[in-house]
Amino acid sequence: MGWGGASRAASAAESLAGQAAGAARQARDAANASAAHADAAATAADQAAAAADQAKKDADAAGRYAAAAKVSADTATTAATQAAALEKTSRDADAARLEAQKAQAIADAEAAKQAEDARTAAGDWKAGEAAKRAAETQRLLDEAANPATAPETVILDIRKAAVQLLDSGGPWTKAAAASTLSGEEAGLREFLRNGLAVSTKQDNRASVVALADETTNPRYKQAALTAFAGADAGVADFLRTVPTPARPTTTGSPRS
Repeated sequence: MGWGGASRAASAAESLAGQAAGAARQARDAANASAAHADAAATAADQAAAAADQAKKDADAAGRYAAAAKVSADTATTAATQAAALEKTSRDADAARLEAQKAQAIADAEAAKQAEDARTAAGDWKAGEAAKRAAETQRLLDEAANPATAPETVILDIRKAAVQLLDSGGPWTKAAAASTLSGEEAGLREFLRNGLAVSTKQDNRASVVALADETTNPRYKQAALTAFAGADAGVADFLRTVPTPARPTTTGSPRS
């Protein structure tokens, strides 16, 4: 080969060497780029994993928040239900209390009326049994006591008078009248002769005791007790002539 051929061969070899070096540089650059991409991919993968883990944590937290919210909602619902029930119970209790107060007020009013009626009735017989007898009752007794009255009329009059005394008499007189009405003719005549007078005296004494117990006037109480300790005539006179502190003197004379 001549000088010219060797020169061309050298040039060709040099050109190939340059090309090989360029290719090597490109390969290096490609390798470097690939490594960079790999690093970027790894970083992205790490970030994705971290994001996924955070997303899981966020999802768990969201679940807990949702559960807590449900518990709060259930608690609020229960509280509202209890409040409504408590309000109803309170209304029912108020209604029952008002009804009980109304019933008690009615009962108190009725009891007061009964007590007043009892005081009024007591005041009647405290005036002295014979003095307050109804005129018709006294007429029957007077007619029965008249020797000129026919025997059958006497018995009939005593029975009628005893029936009336069951309503108008004091406790002792009522008891004596009731016993008389359940007995025979002899008992009726005995009631007219003695029984009525005895029961009247007993009622008069009961009247004096009741007046002494009820009064707040010490002088009146002492006068009543003094009369009670004395004879029957003194008891009757006390009832006829001594006024109670709350009412004027009773007129009329007891016929005992």
